[in-house]
Amino acid sequence: LDMLSSGRFELGIGTGYLLDDYQQAGIAFEEPKVQVDRFSEALHIIKRYFTDEVVNFAGKYYNVTNLKGSLTHVQKPYPPIYMGSGGKRMLTIAGREADIISVGPRNVSQGLNLTDSTAEPILQKLGWVREAAGERFDQLELGSMIFVMIITDHQMHAAQQVASKFGITPEQALDSLHILIGTVDQIIETLQIRRERYGISYVHAHDEHLETLAPIVSRLTGT
Repeated sequence: LDMLSSGRFELGIGTGYLLDDYQQAGIAFEEPKVQVDRFSEALHIIKRYFTDEVVNFAGKYYNVTNLKGSLTHVQKPYPPIYMGSGGKRMLTIAGREADIISVGPRNVSQGLNLTDSTAEPILQKLGWVREAAGERFDQLELGSMIFVMIITDHQMHAAQQVASKFGITPEQALDSLHILIGTVDQIIETLQIRRERYGISYVHAHDEHLETLAPIVSRLTGT
């Protein structure tokens, strides 16, 4: 993919949280600690796969013997690694290892909880990333996943409806890193504020929001 896209590929990786994904892959759905431990080993192997001619690894969950590495990819030392999480341990790993970090809600496997997606908890999560990243923090690209996006002339009314669905206040809905509500101008202003406040410059939207996002992208890029 990196070669076919002329070096535009980004490698998104994480523990996963959907039981169906684990079942379809034939992997046991373990407790979070085991998932993260296993993921940490996998990430180590994947990075070495991109950088070493031959990979050998002996761990608790994975054993690799004489795996021929991939040295033909375009981006060096490897395609940018994208990680998204809301938990401290995964964000700590992301701060050390990833290139693009999406700060998300916690415990998504138990349902989408947006109560920790406003200013104070977001700053705490970014603090975990900064502490783990150290000097490389300024080289990271910070992002957020958009779960709700509504273009409307009636911002507060829409915020009230969204707030009712997620069990938060309308003010929290408008402040949530994962919600965009308002006119095109209001949403652009919101994105700019989040960039100034948190350093968020990477916005990831689901397929159903792409058409809604199009006029905003057009305005921001001047196309």
